[in-house]
Amino acid sequence: MLIAVQKDQIIHAVLVDNRQACEMIARAIGHKLDGKNFNIFDEVVNPQDAVLKSLHNLSPNQFFDARHDVIVTRDPMYLLEDTITYKPYNYILFNLDNQKIIVPDYYDYEDGFHLTEIGELSSTYEAYKHASGVLSNHNRLMQFAFAKNLILVKPTDEYHKINDSLVRTAYVFRENVKGSQPINISYCFCCETFECKCTPEQIEEYTSSELPF
Repeated sequence: MLIAVQKDQIIHAVLVDNRQACEMIARAIGHKLDGKNFNIFDEVVNPQDAVLKSLHNLSPNQFFDARHDVIVTRDPMYLLEDTITYKPYNYILFNLDNQKIIVPDYYDYEDGFHLTEIGELSSTYEAYKHASGVLSNHNRLMQFAFAKNLILVKPTDEYHKINDSLVRTAYVFRENVKGSQPINISYCFCCETFECKCTPEQIEEYTSSELPF
């Protein structure tokens, strides 16, 4: 997806995957929670990690073109006209000029054409949710974060193993509240929750069971 920022009528954007998009927005939210500016501009213009593509100094019209992948199909027999289709990227545009967060509106969208309709998000946390995309559908990590109004700061190197079986691992979260502090929360692979209530017997059974492959 594209994470873009507009400032002084100029748009900068980076093409990233959903996880990296979440990480960028989470860092910017973290700055805001610390009483600083929501620095998504710095995240886009000077990304901390490698990105798939960087686009700079775009006009709104150029950004409209950039948020579509153009596919041209040509007839090898030269009998038919070339067919041009447009595949829209999912995107989030942080418009700092108007203090708006713009996303695409897929309602009534027809596949293969330009996606012109837009929607507006109400907060940076809504943008964080939007960035997660399909991750949140099957990812207990993101589901837990959204249910508790948290942002994922980073994974940790804390692993708890028994008999070479990974039982628990910790993640650093932060509540989406100004002045909040990072907290470590462990995920239990035995009961597949962040609120482990496993008994010693259940842990022993989990760590002694044979792998299904």
